[in-house]
Amino acid sequence: MRLRPADKYSVHALVAWRHRYVTARLAMEISAIQKALWSVIPSPLDATLSSIKELTVGSLHTLYLLTMVDGSRLVLKIAPSQNARLLRHEQEGLKTEAEVLQTLGAQGQIPVPRVLKYDAYGAELGAPYILMEYVPGMPLKELHPCLDANDKYYVDRQLGRFFYYISATPQLQLSFGPLVRVISGAGFDRWGEAFLSLVEAVLRDAEDLVVLLPYEQIRKEMDRLSPVLDDVREARLVVMNEGYSNILLDSRTKKVTAVLDYGRVVLGDPMLSEIFATGSSAFFEGFGSYPSLVGRGRIRQLLYACYRAIIAVVMAYYRPDRTTIPELEARRQLLEALSLLAVEEGLELEHS
Repeated sequence: MRLRPADKYSVHALVAWRHRYVTARLAMEISAIQKALWSVIPSPLDATLSSIKELTVGSLHTLYLLTMVDGSRLVLKIAPSQNARLLRHEQEGLKTEAEVLQTLGAQGQIPVPRVLKYDAYGAELGAPYILMEYVPGMPLKELHPCLDANDKYYVDRQLGRFFYYISATPQLQLSFGPLVRVISGAGFDRWGEAFLSLVEAVLRDAEDLVVLLPYEQIRKEMDRLSPVLDDVREARLVVMNEGYSNILLDSRTKKVTAVLDYGRVVLGDPMLSEIFATGSSAFFEGFGSYPSLVGRGRIRQLLYACYRAIIAVVMAYYRPDRTTIPELEARRQLLEALSLLAVEEGLELEHS
């Protein structure tokens, strides 16, 4: 269809208006970011922006790479829009990340970006934000297939040690449950209770969007077998990452430079995290222990697999652009875990 002259004029006017709007909005954002920098960094020269780049790494949050006139770089992480539909475990993500980064930074065992400022109200930017140091590196998910066997062993062993130090953070071993809940004094005394609350939260997220799931079967098996989780007596820091997706590596030295995204952190059993489900023998060497795959230990692993699969299915509806595995594969994993749980007699087994 050919456009009439009047139509062409309307289209050009709309494009011009949109360009002016985006340009004005970007100018306002840059001005606000510059004011935020001046409020944190004492020297005006050190805090003067040279360039700003939005990072598109599939994050729920808005991420900017800020380059100063002296060449130093910072990362600005801004909370999602108030209109964004969040899962329940995402609602305190920025606060959780700030708390974990500051704690791990004080511990000094692993490299983490230093937090320059966490603003829970975000007066300058109109939303909560974290301003932190930039950590260089390449995503391990991209590099891992290119590594030879020796490099993979070296990297995986580093990762295991990395996650050992994360899980062994003594300042946060208070009680069980989501980090923000624990530090507010509302944690759980037993890991089984805490885990059931995590599962119930994501099931309610699914029900909110009328996602088709075997709710009754899930709740039945979780309630029946969750007492085996109380074999976990020590609350340890668990980063609910997505395998290699949020890990940075120095491509030259093959050293792990950072784990990104500490927004989903709970106090509980480290084996809940995705990276422990797929960890190599080198990873567990670095971590210092292997998961139990028999008896009650096996039931725990199946319960965790079920939980991770539920999240993957629900994410396909909330964040279709951020899913790490296809919905059908996640559903297959969920049904497989449920079928294996159905034949377990968890409470009659010997402790393992």
